Amino acid sequence: MHEQTPSSDSQSDPWIALGEDAANEDMLTGNSAGLLCLREAIDGAIEKGEYFVPGELGICGVRVVNHKPGGWVSSHPFRDKVYGFGCMLIALLCGGVFLFGCAELIRMLF
Repeated sequence: MHEQTPSSDSQSDPWIALGEDAANEDMLTGNSAGLLCLREAIDGAIEKGEYFVPGELGICGVRVVNHKPGGWVSSHPFRDKVYGFGCMLIALLCGGVFLFGCAELIRMLF
């Protein structure tokens, strides 16, 4: 979300900002008009799936997404653990073969 601060000539223009200063770094802030526009956008997104914000609020819109962005949740946790174990086993076997080869090379040279 883009940060936008109120213009110096008009406090009635809607605006919202995300963490614009240390006191509000984890807060969504805005004037009443901006927060009312955001409420309208959230209600519209819940109703229709997405809502595009008209005007210069600093965001394009709001969209409903049924998965956490950046987070990945597997539908097959046991299979993923088996794959992880298999990959680790293959890596250990390859490392063992490499070390065995190095030991044989050193034995042949000396």
